[in-house]
Amino acid sequence: MKGLVEEVRFRTAKEFFHALLPASDIFEEKKNYIFRGHEKADYKLVPQVLRPDARERMEKMSRAYFRGVGELANASVFSAFYEFQLIRDFYKISDECGLYVPPSNRLRKKIHHLVDFYSMGFWVDGETWLPDDMLESAGLAQHYGVPTRLLDWTYDPLIAAFFASSSVTSGEGDLCVWMFCQSDLALLELGSTSWPLVFTQPHYNGNPNLAAQRGLFTHWKTKLDSPNMLPEKEKVGSFQVLDYRSLDEQIESYCVENHKGCPTGVFKKLVLPRSEAVELARLLRAMKYGPARLFPGYGGVAQELGERYKFRRPSLEVDN
Repeated sequence: MKGLVEEVRFRTAKEFFHALLPASDIFEEKKNYIFRGHEKADYKLVPQVLRPDARERMEKMSRAYFRGVGELANASVFSAFYEFQLIRDFYKISDECGLYVPPSNRLRKKIHHLVDFYSMGFWVDGETWLPDDMLESAGLAQHYGVPTRLLDWTYDPLIAAFFASSSVTSGEGDLCVWMFCQSDLALLELGSTSWPLVFTQPHYNGNPNLAAQRGLFTHWKTKLDSPNMLPEKEKVGSFQVLDYRSLDEQIESYCVENHKGCPTGVFKKLVLPRSEAVELARLLRAMKYGPARLFPGYGGVAQELGERYKFRRPSLEVDN
């Protein structure tokens, strides 16, 4: 019986490439898909801040002034606090440098302070994270490498294939492209007042990389405790803990807990041996899906020239 995730395996880069083209049988008629590439097929659909090694790194990057200890180390509010400080610092420094930043009352309110103690220190108990007016700023920060709980996707399957294949240095294991059918979730969203999955697409204007990559993000909303309530909640073990589950696991769990029928085949995981990554990269670059296209500017062009040696076919030797 087909579940939420359907896995489809391919033997060659050519088969994989053709499966990603619009005429492929992989695409069901009148359904909308978004895509995400993984250089290792065993990577899960988990955003950066919820990966096992993220907490310590984020704590150091954010210059946190408080942290959870013991059981509270896994309290959601602390991870959100580190994330808030990183997004805020990205917003503040970008603004100081004269770069475009999206409107956000929450981020703008205390921008004249080195650190915003107020926004997270007086968080309203049970309010959801990320706040709507921070989503666009979070998307901008995420796209330039700041860890957030947003998950990157693209509307273009060949762009997902580029990211799945471009960093592969070993032929062991598999790479994959995830296909996520938004159409299959539409009825779940319409029938719920508390649907936690959010799709957000920051304005492409002013973000040439995101525009070139046809990017968007997903985000699973999380309720946070007020820091002032944590001592009492710790006593009875009722504080919100970090949810490390992958997106497909979260959707399936939500359907079960809310007695909703879970649609099948929401995700398709297209898997290819990593030994085929170089050939896949060649095919993509033949269609102009390379760094010059996806990272507009001189840097992207130079990057494309610099990687040519990886994809060069053996030269013909000519004897005198």
